Amino acid sequence: GQQVALLASHLDSLGQGALRRRPQNLRADLKHARASLQEIATRVHSLSHQLHPAKLRVLGLVQTLKSLCRDESRDSSVRVRFRGGKGVPRDVAEDTALCLFRVAQEALRNALKHSEATTIHVAIGATESELMLEVTDNGTGFTPLTQITGLGLLTMRERVELVNGT
Repeated sequence: GQQVALLASHLDSLGQGALRRRPQNLRADLKHARASLQEIATRVHSLSHQLHPAKLRVLGLVQTLKSLCRDESRDSSVRVRFRGGKGVPRDVAEDTALCLFRVAQEALRNALKHSEATTIHVAIGATESELMLEVTDNGTGFTPLTQITGLGLLTMRERVELVNGT
């Protein structure tokens, strides 16, 4: 939102002074505005995929989690390792799959932001009656009962409870 407002302000000022500007300066300013707009479009596209990844429907939960780990590892200096999938059904209910994906996503973001970890492990497995997601890291750690300052863990807990999980 801030980027859009800034771009709108920039375009307003360009419009007001366009006749007084030298053509080469106006071209440079317009080129800069176009680059800003392309960056905004890229971020909106990325955000829309993060909100409801089509990969879940196409690839299934296990492959989508594997892809998430690969992407986070590529985009950071932290190794993110994925393990599992054994026994996880291909057709996990959509609400459960989305819940587990979001929990993994939030746990990874928390670990990347706060833990000072060099390696994060994400594992998923299943028994006859349960799906289990585990995210661990070799970072600094925290005491959940005394050090919760954000909404991340609370949101993860609420998501899991909505699909009758713990």
